[in-house]
Amino acid sequence: MGSYAFHRLTWLNPHKHWWRPLAVAAICAISFLFVSIVIGIVAAVTIISPANYHLLMSLYQGGSTQAPLWLVAFMLASVVPLIPCLYLGYLATQQRNLGFLWSVAGRIRWGWFAQCLGVAGLTYLAYLAGDLALDGSLSPATWSPADSGSWWPVLALMTFIVLLPAQCAAEELVFRGFLMQSIGTWVRHPAVAIVAPVPFFVLAHLYSGWAMLDIAAFALTAGWLAWRTGGLEAAVALHVANNAVAFAVSTWVIGTIDTTTEGDAVSLAMSLIVDAVYIGLIEVLARRVRLIRTVEIAPEPGTSYISVAARDYRGTPLTVRLPAPPAVPTPTSGISPRP
Repeated sequence: MGSYAFHRLTWLNPHKHWWRPLAVAAICAISFLFVSIVIGIVAAVTIISPANYHLLMSLYQGGSTQAPLWLVAFMLASVVPLIPCLYLGYLATQQRNLGFLWSVAGRIRWGWFAQCLGVAGLTYLAYLAGDLALDGSLSPATWSPADSGSWWPVLALMTFIVLLPAQCAAEELVFRGFLMQSIGTWVRHPAVAIVAPVPFFVLAHLYSGWAMLDIAAFALTAGWLAWRTGGLEAAVALHVANNAVAFAVSTWVIGTIDTTTEGDAVSLAMSLIVDAVYIGLIEVLARRVRLIRTVEIAPEPGTSYISVAARDYRGTPLTVRLPAPPAVPTPTSGISPRP
């Protein structure tokens, strides 16, 4: 019994042990590696033509260019299998209540997610308007889709409506769901659970220079939001808005993508402002809707409890309150109890 924040939800699992998060990570990593190899082979056979190969080499070597929509779709789709791979790890290690990976409600709170997505979208629209007002780098004169053809609108819709949210959800589920709750299995303080996954998130994105600080700030923001709101919805919404802007710009706007991924101080400052504004707006919204941020395990009304000495899986003494057994009625003198 007690109150459990988002990063401590693994304590609701009766099968929790210190080694289970490590087992989940191993199973998830091995299965995702296998799926990635299969996806890579399929991609090499189907979409990597000589022209596409030269484009990939140009992107790898650095410089400013536009990313074709098929490449954006492939990059997003390659991350989505993290979700079933992580679920496989949880099921294989008898981790129950997969819904608590998403929120303290044991599920995705769709209404709350929609509100967060609206706030994130408006925040990034304001950011784009500010960028246009400052230097005009995103003016209509620079708009020119990298792709053309009758199939292009369909692929664009599939990429930005289906694949992009799924990719963002997959990353948040791993770095803010699984990692935060795994650390919360061992450490009580939320600051450790928020900060510890940041290096893993940064390394997973292969950035350098200022961009590393930018992605680290984003990871801290997402971790804070997950803990503060009791779920991943606000973090996923921010991730979706951020990636939608980034990939839309890389696909539609000429000369805006620096594939060296180093970033600059101005971009970092703008990102920090956006993150801070979004955190403030989400905090106000969460208070307004009286968002439930923790799981409360309280005694049932009318039930008596007894205290029992016990130890957790680390051998630490603790006191557990269990329901007292019901009193056995004793027959009164001269009267036999009815069956």
